[in-house]
Amino acid sequence: MLIALLPGVAQAGVGASAVPSFPPVVTVGETGLEASIELRNTNTDDNAADINTVCNAGDASPCPTGARGIVLIPSCAAQGPDAACTRFDPGVFAIAKTATGATGTACGNTIFDVTTVDAASGAVRFTPRAAHVTLPGTGAACRIVFTFSVARAPSIDQDPVVAGIQTVQVAENAQHNGSLPAFARGTSVGVTVLRAQPGIRTAASGPVEAGEKLTDTATITGRINPVPGATVDFRLYGPDDANCSRPPVFESLGRPVVDATAASEPFTAREAGTYRWRAFYSGDANNAPVAGACNDPGETTTVRPAPPVVTVGGPPEVTVRTNTDSGGPCVKTAFRLRIRVASEGLRDVKVKLNGRTIKTSKMARFTLRVKAFNLPRGRHTLKIVARGAGGRTVQRATFFRCKRPALPRFVG
Repeated sequence: MLIALLPGVAQAGVGASAVPSFPPVVTVGETGLEASIELRNTNTDDNAADINTVCNAGDASPCPTGARGIVLIPSCAAQGPDAACTRFDPGVFAIAKTATGATGTACGNTIFDVTTVDAASGAVRFTPRAAHVTLPGTGAACRIVFTFSVARAPSIDQDPVVAGIQTVQVAENAQHNGSLPAFARGTSVGVTVLRAQPGIRTAASGPVEAGEKLTDTATITGRINPVPGATVDFRLYGPDDANCSRPPVFESLGRPVVDATAASEPFTAREAGTYRWRAFYSGDANNAPVAGACNDPGETTTVRPAPPVVTVGGPPEVTVRTNTDSGGPCVKTAFRLRIRVASEGLRDVKVKLNGRTIKTSKMARFTLRVKAFNLPRGRHTLKIVARGAGGRTVQRATFFRCKRPALPRFVG
């Protein structure tokens, strides 16, 4: 991109220039960046020694009719003939309210008030608190220094050929030597505006047992002027995919960002092991995408094996019961108890009768004969405790002992 200048020459050798200068690369959210406008006397020939006065807005002849003073368009998306801005992109940069003449130039230490000229174009005017800026002879310059912040990325790319998103600045001024005027307009070399680089903080749900649900939450930090519509993609790896190198076992895509936070849909983990989440923020016009890494803090969830599942059963007439013996069958001598345990990593099963262990087994299926000969009449409790890698399960049941049968009697 080249600087474009429109020098103004009136009838003789009276000339002027206005050149804005901005940093070549800036990032959305940066503040206190320095820029400048240089006004220069470019008189030639017989007028080379003339003192030029820079016109303020509203000055009468010999200032050109309609001269706006020292004006800057901070963000221009397209230009036409004579470097005029034909497509505006206001709001990209916010210019500070005051500026200062650079020491060693013709306006050194002069304070300028900066005001908006036109909201539609974003143009601002620099008005000297001294009466006027004067430039004593050809080559004399006034450099006006000011600061600005980057409010957002340009919505229009001024130069699509160059990587990134560009915008240019256009400055103008009018000068006169006492009788003859000159008008000038110039542009900067342009600015590449980078999107802000946010951060991402994630928090996966805590440890669960197999068969329970996993979720992840992402909070996007450091966004600048976020634009609605951003999303987060969640991907879950595992179990035991230490580098997240295999295809994800679950994806929850396009989750909306609300108040800087997004949450995944739940995933039911059927297998035990270690699961790892990653979250990917889409970015928006002002903020670049960002992704969490594999094994980020808070992104790992341990899924424990489920505890054993115990099923207890027996023939109908001797099945463990919860009712009394009135109106129904009860246990008179003994019955068989069928035990089935469904669990990965089963360690052992204990059967207790009234608190006393009557059977210990490492088998997942077995049948136990429960003797009731010496039990008193009434309700009795069986407790089956199964222990596995995921914990333990306790199953309780009761049965009712009938009145003991009469002992045989011998008559002789």
